[in-house]
Amino acid sequence: MTVIRFSNLEVTPRSISLRAAYEESIDLWFKFDRDVEVSSTQVALAMATLSGTKYDRVEFDFEVDKKAIQTIAKATRAEIAAIPTEQIRPITSDSGNVLSFSGGFDSLSAWRLMPNDTHLVSLDFGGWFEREAEFFRDFDTLVVTTNARSEPTRTTPLTRNHWSFMAMGAILTANHFNVRYHTFGQILGESMARAPQNSPTLAVLSELGYIEAGYSRGLTEVGTAAVVLQSDPQRVLESLRSLAGPRDRKLYRKTALSAVLANRLGVDLTVPAMDFDKSPKIAFGDDYASSLSALYCIAKGHLDSIEGLFESIPPDVRNLAKSSKFDFMEKVNWDAYASFPQELKPELWERLVRYGLEPYSETDWGEVRLARELLAKYYKEAHR
Repeated sequence: MTVIRFSNLEVTPRSISLRAAYEESIDLWFKFDRDVEVSSTQVALAMATLSGTKYDRVEFDFEVDKKAIQTIAKATRAEIAAIPTEQIRPITSDSGNVLSFSGGFDSLSAWRLMPNDTHLVSLDFGGWFEREAEFFRDFDTLVVTTNARSEPTRTTPLTRNHWSFMAMGAILTANHFNVRYHTFGQILGESMARAPQNSPTLAVLSELGYIEAGYSRGLTEVGTAAVVLQSDPQRVLESLRSLAGPRDRKLYRKTALSAVLANRLGVDLTVPAMDFDKSPKIAFGDDYASSLSALYCIAKGHLDSIEGLFESIPPDVRNLAKSSKFDFMEKVNWDAYASFPQELKPELWERLVRYGLEPYSETDWGEVRLARELLAKYYKEAHR
């Protein structure tokens, strides 16, 4: 039986520390840039995201709310040991928004689609992620600094167990903000390969009272770039520099899209020259987001802006893209908002219109199907 045990919990208004014992034994810590009230149950829910579904048994040597214990058991698919208690649910409000904010295009565009009084919370992981933190600290965001992504080493942290670790900031600040709606900067990426699915709230968030509201869920990377170029043109280059290292294809891809779209929107933007020799070449289809972006750039007559990312771009891909418009990537897939909170839709729609993000037309849906079929072919080949 695989076991992870969390112990030695210490909580102050500005920090949390505890030990995680599994194959390793590490000391985890979280520091807040302001006073934050955190319960032991919130800590347990945050640790559940680090456990993922890797362990058969998850142990806490501190008090955890009885209902939360059941939630953690379902989320981790594990047997849970804790000191059962009854703690007050931290979220009592029926309104208000918080965004898990990284400062990248996706979260920045989500923020611009959200109400003006939205709260921001950011996770500063240090090390490799210093560029990201330097950028988002320029915003009015509550910063949670932690070593969770560097212990026991940068390549073997507990954050590898499940992507939900990105919710730790929102979990630990639930009592502080006391708002109903939480948002990740999720967009249409690889998910475009299939019909939109409902976006359920993570169990560890719903246990606290959150409801997930995916504001940017119906946008592609082109759509998020369109929002940022219109709302924060002066921050575009800073955001690009913050999101990835000089060899990361994400940087090249988003830079290429920004340049193409800035030209189409009439936004004055001079992007840095891209040395594609620094980025390892990939097969077309190997990375869904990059391949989808290539289709858009080719369709808009800018093959040269992105082809350097690939070992080659097959002739049928070039031909299809050149004979298509792929305008859907500049628009919004309204179907993706089927599970979006009904009461928030009017203001979301108003903001989408503000940035010129129209719903797909019948022609757009036809091109969506063409793109899906083409990318499915190459994506499967690349991942055999």
